[in-house]
Amino acid sequence: AAAQRLECLILDNIVKPFLGNLLSSTQGGGGALEHCAQIAAESLNIIISRCGLTGNVGIGSTRYNVFQLISSLERNMVQYVQSRQFGSVVQTKNKEEEKTDIIHNTNDGLSCEMTMRCISLAMSGGTYTHSSSSNFDILRFDPMNSINVLCQLYQDQEWLDNHDIIESTTTTASSSTQHVLNIHSASLMYVTATAGILQSPTVINRVSTALNEIHSRVLDTTRVMDQDVEDNVTDSIMVMKAVLSIQSQWAKIGFDCSNSSHVDQALDLSLYSTSGLVHCLVNVWNEGPMDNDDEDEGTPTLSSMEDVRWHDPFITFLRKINKSRNNTQDFIQGAKQYADGLCGTLFSRSKRWSGYQLLCMIAREGYPVDTGLVSLSTSSQWHLQSWMEALSEEEGEELEEDVEVAARFLPQLMMQEIESWEDRRVAAEEDAEQQHDTSTEEGDLMGKMLTWLSFLDFLDGSAKVDVRNHNAISSYIQQTKAVRIILNLALSNALLDSNNSSVSNSAKWMSCATVEKNHTHMTLSSISTLVLFRSVQSLPTLVKSWWNEDCARSVQSRVNQFVQNLVAPEILRRELERIKIASTDLGDMIVSGSCVSREVVATYVQDECKLSVLIRIPNSFPLRNVEVDCHKTLGIPEKRWRRWALQIMMMLNNHDGSVLNALLLWKDNVDKEFDGVEPCPVCYSVICVKTHAMPNLECKTCHNRFHSSCLHKWFHSSGKSQCVLCQQPWSGTKV
Repeated sequence: AAAQRLECLILDNIVKPFLGNLLSSTQGGGGALEHCAQIAAESLNIIISRCGLTGNVGIGSTRYNVFQLISSLERNMVQYVQSRQFGSVVQTKNKEEEKTDIIHNTNDGLSCEMTMRCISLAMSGGTYTHSSSSNFDILRFDPMNSINVLCQLYQDQEWLDNHDIIESTTTTASSSTQHVLNIHSASLMYVTATAGILQSPTVINRVSTALNEIHSRVLDTTRVMDQDVEDNVTDSIMVMKAVLSIQSQWAKIGFDCSNSSHVDQALDLSLYSTSGLVHCLVNVWNEGPMDNDDEDEGTPTLSSMEDVRWHDPFITFLRKINKSRNNTQDFIQGAKQYADGLCGTLFSRSKRWSGYQLLCMIAREGYPVDTGLVSLSTSSQWHLQSWMEALSEEEGEELEEDVEVAARFLPQLMMQEIESWEDRRVAAEEDAEQQHDTSTEEGDLMGKMLTWLSFLDFLDGSAKVDVRNHNAISSYIQQTKAVRIILNLALSNALLDSNNSSVSNSAKWMSCATVEKNHTHMTLSSISTLVLFRSVQSLPTLVKSWWNEDCARSVQSRVNQFVQNLVAPEILRRELERIKIASTDLGDMIVSGSCVSREVVATYVQDECKLSVLIRIPNSFPLRNVEVDCHKTLGIPEKRWRRWALQIMMMLNNHDGSVLNALLLWKDNVDKEFDGVEPCPVCYSVICVKTHAMPNLECKTCHNRFHSSCLHKWFHSSGKSQCVLCQQPWSGTKV
């Protein structure tokens, strides 16, 4: 009874007066009337969703009056949309100034816009009320007529072109342009409110297509920079809700989008244009109180909390997008163009979680960030030139190629940030009067740690395309000296005590940066521990060099224990998993391994010779070197199988190679040697470990062939330009 009385009070004193004024208005209303009408619509949502319309039915009942009011609003909306009179364009030629004037009638458009907004607020909720997905069912109201009319509107190319003319020929601040954006925003709001009740695949597909047209204009990057930030946040939240609702409806009806190219195309287009949300994250949305490090500011005000309204909806959106990966490739391709900007968000407390997750999605695909002609930033060019000064001409050319590979797969801003770490360290040491190094601030440290984790993701992703990319980027990162800097910083903040170095207590920091975890799990200590773990996994050779040369002796044993307890077992588990997956592609080579014995055995039969390799992986690998035993190989001279063992050890201990890649390289070398190809006298391998090339430089005197990279390293280390074998002045040729 109390609920029914409340229904009547709200309906008679709030809803009817203001929504009735809107229905009777032919010229639209001022700001006050619009605001009151929207409050009335949300009050109507309270009647439906909270009170439940549980009273009498029939003429004169609250249910009847509410149904009639919503029906009247929908009829008005349909009439406006079908007439196409709102937002009409009249073009007149101004002969004196030789330009086209745009005259835009906004009277009916305002009424249509407010009608769509009010229906959406009443049936779905908004600013002052919780969202509700069951109002259409409670009221037994079917909006399919208005949905079809709205879809037809966004299939009307002439109407779309006319409105695009307005937006392209007038300033963003003009009333005409703002009015067009308001129409699109209201349409977006209506699609968001009704998407959750769609059942037919045909209708869902039409709405998906219309939604693409709407939010490609609402999120158009050429306009959102000048749009009011609050309006942009509101529209962005609506886009996220609408896209997720459409995807949810596909899942509910059990429709396989992959069997319909037309449907799949609509979804792909929608997700691609939705990547405009990434532009908003990078360039438009406010950072809000989460970036305030001053604890004395007190509780954030309501207005300051409004600045980050985008935060929770965007997190939900990214989680759903990440979960349904079948249709996310186009979204990621669209987001990739903002990779540099995303690197900047890693230093923003409110944006770092979202920025990091997006960079992970981009890196996971393994596609180059720069697909065109590679161009280095001014900073990277300067650093490259300074590095090349200490190298020979051939080594400089090789390093230049490595840096170009890095620039193809890494965002420019990420490269600039990593390159700057050594510069800042040197500058801090040279400045004797410096009292406070800002690089030790927690926010800056967290940004560095997330930048490094993102880099490792891109490094691993590049190796999926070609393992040589990993070697090239490792060579580049070695020049930056970033490994030493980031590991020392991580070590000072990481959780390396006995409890956190145990398997049972590692789950918290291991998953602290995953998309499933809340941003509050991203603490500096957890991220620093994860940096150590991931660095050992992805850059074992460089980490081993750091441990031997730069790691403080007082903590070496703790680092060794950390690697032995957590990193080494995980590395071996992943290696055996890779071998298991690739077992069908190994041909005549049979590989088996055990996590208990920490041994991997490979056997291969070639020309009636049974070749056998035993790889022993120490408990603290990669801090300790692997051992390779080939003595069980039958029918092969000892000199040759010792050379093969050396090849595998070099790749695993010095070139960040995986066990699987080392065995495949060994197999290829064996095949080439049995085919009569002589190995390089420097590395004892037919196929170069780094470039996977055959010996391509031949000495004119002794006619032995070398890998170009091996020979150049020999020249540099020996300090002379003579053939390795005949010791004559080098005068070789490429073959």
